[in-house]
Amino acid sequence: MGQISTPTYRAEYQDQSGWHAIDWNVHTGLNATSHGKPTDRNAELRRHKLNESFTHRGCNHHISELVGYLIYVRQLRIIHQASGKQVATTHGPAFEIV
Repeated sequence: MGQISTPTYRAEYQDQSGWHAIDWNVHTGLNATSHGKPTDRNAELRRHKLNESFTHRGCNHHISELVGYLIYVRQLRIIHQASGKQVATTHGPAFEIV
């Protein structure tokens, strides 16, 4: 059987409909992608990649079609799971072409 573990960090992003939690992997494991250390720079890179994924040719475009609008990630923050403290954050510009 496999081992179940709680990730050290989670990312939360804000779009037009509110806040949503997603994973933040520090280490690369089997079938997992590493997002690096929880820094403001890496949070901005993840926010930008999320926005790209919701566009017409992105891997999450089907979600944008399902909700009926292009999802735009305005803010992303990284939370330490055990303490609940925010360790990194990023805010998108008021206007951005995605």
